[in-house]
Amino acid sequence: MSSPGSLYVHIPFCKHICAYCDFAKVFYQEKWADDYLERLAEELKARDALRPFKTVYIGGGSPSALNERQLEKLLALLKLPVSRSIETTIEVNPEDLSESKALLMRKAGVSRVSLGVQTFQKKLLERIGRHHDLETVHRAVNFLKAAGIPRISFDFIYGLPDQTFDDFKADLKILEQFPEVGHVSFYTLILEEHTRFYHEHIQMKDDQWLIEAQQLLIVTLEKMGFRRYEVSNFAKSGEKSLHNLVYWHNQHYIGVGCGASGYIDNLRYDNTRSLTQYLKNVTTASQTRVSYEDQMFEEIMLGLRLVEGVSLTAFEARYGKSLIDIYGDKLQKYLSAGLLVLENNTLKTSTRGMDVLDEILLSLM
Repeated sequence: MSSPGSLYVHIPFCKHICAYCDFAKVFYQEKWADDYLERLAEELKARDALRPFKTVYIGGGSPSALNERQLEKLLALLKLPVSRSIETTIEVNPEDLSESKALLMRKAGVSRVSLGVQTFQKKLLERIGRHHDLETVHRAVNFLKAAGIPRISFDFIYGLPDQTFDDFKADLKILEQFPEVGHVSFYTLILEEHTRFYHEHIQMKDDQWLIEAQQLLIVTLEKMGFRRYEVSNFAKSGEKSLHNLVYWHNQHYIGVGCGASGYIDNLRYDNTRSLTQYLKNVTTASQTRVSYEDQMFEEIMLGLRLVEGVSLTAFEARYGKSLIDIYGDKLQKYLSAGLLVLENNTLKTSTRGMDVLDEILLSLM
């Protein structure tokens, strides 16, 4: 059995439930959170995760919904996993952050904080169920800087209901006020089942709106020093998310917590999304052995999301087969159309190809 070098830890608690969110989450209650941390300690031990990892990612929900005592306990649980990490990330809602929480994170070895900004527009924040504003974001960033957190990331969503193109332009302009932010993620809104937006039958933005927004996004961010390295992710020099690259390189990782997923020895597993079940010692809800064919497809599916693309040499070394021999016929029309590019023994998605990546992948599938 292999020992993956990355660990994902899911904290399902939130102070508020956002209109678009379909992640495993529940309203924060102190007793539930206390019980959850006890249970999490058991799973960490059971999954052989009380050891050093290269990358650790604490997501949710919102880990910052925990109170200071609980946050300190969580970080103490992860002392060994974080002890030799080259990157430890924690997701934070701006309104949850305090000076003391930021100091706790830094003391425990957190090296990157990902702030869930989503948008700077007050009317849109209210529409999607967020509880912060621009001033709150500035205050949170100041707490992180004062605590000495080396890296700060912002997460955004665009294509929101009632969002105008001017709203989107304004968000990009305001981002210039945060030169200390080295990484940004811009995700298009997806209408997930079991969310408020889904039941409201909101009007989604059309493809043309999204394409024009993305074109503006790429040009504007480049002027600020951000380079696109994945479909939705942009980083300044040396600021790429090392943990997320583990997923995109199709590498193995351990996931712990209610709603977490993991990938070990080509076995993908999903933990139960039910907090009640998880607290009753029910952990894994499902697991699937990934076939050799599916492993190869996932390698391409994830690799084409990256600007760097898929190395044909690395693919053949890993699977003992040529990518071109397997997929050459299906790839040819996209290569001819300029949507895929083959150079330096690497298969990449062109800028135009990124816009229709789902179509390309469906064809390969």
